[in-house]
Order: sequence, then structure tokens, then C-alpha cells
Amino acid sequence: MPGAFEAQQPCICIWLSELLSTIRKMADLVPPSVFSKVAHQWVHKNKRESIMFVMYVLKTDCVAQARAHLQNKFGKSVEEAIAIVDANRTDWCTGFIIGHRGTGAHVLTCCHSLKEFYSAEQQLTREMVQWFDIHVMCTHQEEHLASSNSSLYDNADYPRIYTMATAVKVDGNKDLMLLEINMDQLYRRGWNRCQRSHVPLKLAKSVPPQLNDVVMISWPPLLPDTVVTGELTNTSRCYNQLSSETNKGYNMRLIELNMIGRDGCSGSPILNHEGEVVAVYHGRLHDKGYAVSFRDVLDFLGPRFRQMCGLTY
Repeated sequence: MPGAFEAQQPCICIWLSELLSTIRKMADLVPPSVFSKVAHQWVHKNKRESIMFVMYVLKTDCVAQARAHLQNKFGKSVEEAIAIVDANRTDWCTGFIIGHRGTGAHVLTCCHSLKEFYSAEQQLTREMVQWFDIHVMCTHQEEHLASSNSSLYDNADYPRIYTMATAVKVDGNKDLMLLEINMDQLYRRGWNRCQRSHVPLKLAKSVPPQLNDVVMISWPPLLPDTVVTGELTNTSRCYNQLSSETNKGYNMRLIELNMIGRDGCSGSPILNHEGEVVAVYHGRLHDKGYAVSFRDVLDFLGPRFRQMCGLTY
């Protein structure tokens, strides 16, 4: 049917013309300077100043008490207790500001930096946490030190000025700990108080659907401002689905992530596109990362601390 073919020729010519025009335009485009994730960058820029480095240092006069605890409550031998608890024991994790009250601020972090000292049967208590000095530092002091000292990271023991924190609530079953600090003793340069912003991070009111992107901002030792992006692969896992080790009595609901943090990332906030906390990073299990759901955080805080942190839900 030559007539039908001839009728299609104008359409084909128009299509080829448009295709050639598109190709020419693409050839004229300037290559992008970066691959951009604008939402991720916005979350990082606006929430990074509330991230805290948290360090637990065993008090010298509590070494014997901590060793005795391991022997009496966990059946450790003298040698095993000494191996776990030495006079220089130090543990690290990440925390973040979750509320202000006057000059005080609350920092949310994890418990399992002290995992040797508690179990499902022997709960972690505030009295046990008091065996440790808890030191906190904000990112502004670290930035000042890095800008004024090019060899800062050549010496892992370079002195920093920490703020003393007090544990006001602990729950080993949910792997959560709430600290309190005096903002007048949060330092930036020398003994000068940090005047920069430390806006509390807000808890989300819901978990994003699976496959949505999230951002984690953490502070492993000597690695401030470590940012990881990934996706939610499941919004509600039970610990028993993931591990047969139930000796800690973990009963929180975990959000599953296709991103993994390194040692010291525990306690980091997992943030949605609005910079709200949907979960608190717990750790790696197999090839996935897992975080404590914001719902467990709300349960952990309870009415008193929710009010202190300005949460009305």
C-alpha cells in the first residue's frame, strides 16, 4: 500500500528532525561539575552542629569495683576481669543534642559501649555508669583545633577540653542513654565557651516508607563529621529475627538500613529529608545497619524527659 507509506513519511521526517535537534542540544550542554544530592547536603549542613563526640573513661578509683562486678555477676575469673577492665579503659560513641533546658542540654546516645557490664538479667544502672567519667565535645572545638594545628591527627593524644556529662536515664534493653551537660562548660577555643549553634534535633513523627533515603552523621574517634547516606530496607525488625544472641535482652524495634557505620558510630542520628531523627544507630548485623526506632526513643524518654526535651507527642 504505497499510499499508506507515503502518508507516514512526513511523521518519520519530523521525528528524525526532532531527534537530531535533541542530540545537537545534548552535545552543547556543559558537563556538570558535581553529582548533586541537594536534600542530603541540606540535612548535613543544618544538623551537623548538634552532633557530639562521647567518651567513657573508667575512673581510677572504680577499677576494683568494676572488676569485682564482672567476677560476681558474670562469673569472670580474676584474669578475665583484669583483661576487660584495665586502668586505661576508654570507650567511644556518638551522641546528639535532643533538648535544651536553661543552660542545660540533653544528649542522646547508646548504651552498648559498656556492654561487658550488663545483660538481660543484670541491667545497666546509673550507679554503674557512674564508674566512668563521661566526656562530651562539640564539633566546633574540633574544627578550631584542626584549623589552627596542621598536625592535629598526627598525635591521637592531642589534648582536647571536654565537657563533663551525667547519665540521667539508661535502658540497656533499648540500648539508649540520656546524658545531661552544662552548655556554659561546652568549649570551643581553649576555655572559651562555644557560642555557636547547637539546635536540638527533633524526633520524627513517622518512619519514611521503605526505600526512602536517610542520612547518618557520626563521630568515630578522630573522624569528626562522618556522613553516610543510604536507604531504609525495612521499618520494623525484631532483634530475634536478626540474631540468636539474646543475652542483652534487647527488645527495641529496629529500622534496617543498607548502610553500615564504623566503630564509634553507635548513637548517631538517622535523619529523614527534613532533618528529623527517625532512629538512633545501633550497629551492624551481617551486611546491614540497624537503628533503634524513634518510637522506642519516645518510650525510653517517658513523659518527664519528653517535656524537658520540648516534645509534645
